[in-house]
Amino acid sequence: MTDPLLAFRAEFPILERTTYLVSHSLGAMPRTVPDRLAEYVDTWAELGVRAWAHGWWEMPIDVANEIAPLLGAGAGEVAMVPNVSLGISPVTTSLTGEPAIAAGQVFMYQVAHSSTNNAALNPLGIAPAGSPLAGTLYTAGVSCP
Repeated sequence: MTDPLLAFRAEFPILERTTYLVSHSLGAMPRTVPDRLAEYVDTWAELGVRAWAHGWWEMPIDVANEIAPLLGAGAGEVAMVPNVSLGISPVTTSLTGEPAIAAGQVFMYQVAHSSTNNAALNPLGIAPAGSPLAGTLYTAGVSCP
């Protein structure tokens, strides 16, 4: 059986000369990126701040809706954020608690980036506490709403 994703391999020039295993950090750049970046720069140069009203606001929503089916989600159920640290901040500040995790506590899997844990939780006054689970349970020094 042939992997259907192999049809996209030619769209990533670096894969022609190396095995690339760093997709979790900075993925292989698609062949179309230079032209798309040039379009972005041209729009910025031409419209300045008005570019936001000409599609920039909608871009993250459009991308999220496009990849939603890949994640088994529907339109409007995926949010695009610049990085995990910025994405987790709204979550950590809005938790109301679950039966296994009390209000004011956040569970982070061990596989999560420690920089994410620190960036999102330490400014909230949340410090690590012991947990029997495969991760770390953080207890808030401040109350979460």
